[in-house]
Amino acid sequence: MKPVKTLVYKPAPDRLQTRQIWGAWVALSGGGLGCLVFLLGLLLFKATANWLLGLTISAGALMGAVAFISDGLSLALSGRRDEVQLRPDALAYTHGPRATILPLAEITRLESRWAQGWRGRGHWALVIVDRFGQAIELDIPCGHSPAPFEVRPLLRDLFSRLPGPVEVDLRLQNYVATGQMKW
Repeated sequence: MKPVKTLVYKPAPDRLQTRQIWGAWVALSGGGLGCLVFLLGLLLFKATANWLLGLTISAGALMGAVAFISDGLSLALSGRRDEVQLRPDALAYTHGPRATILPLAEITRLESRWAQGWRGRGHWALVIVDRFGQAIELDIPCGHSPAPFEVRPLLRDLFSRLPGPVEVDLRLQNYVATGQMKW
């Protein structure tokens, strides 16, 4: 019998690149706008007798710029070390500093759900649940979804390694067969 290896799934580089570009845009535009308002506040501080107004605008703009820059950079740099490992005995998902490990023998259900996003947009998600209720949720890449992982090969490999009867959503079975998620 052939020994079972650990399979490692990393985010797709093109999907990470999109996230990095978006994060850099948020950091630069928000930081630039914040710096502009900061300078405007300094001009008001110098030009008017209402120095408190200029100081308040400057401080608020500076805090806004710092918030935009930090959010943009965290978005651009997030996901680089994320990975899913399909080990011989467990499924492990690492997202940032946090890791979730589900033993394969404890997995009871594989389901799909529609995750509502902002602006009315949404995306499909794969939810892997163990008998204790602990779950791993991965976005399923469909259309313009920002899902970092290619879930289809993971599902194919996971189906072959699950030891016992597991409840699998029909949509997921169709997704593995066709590559498309449908209602």
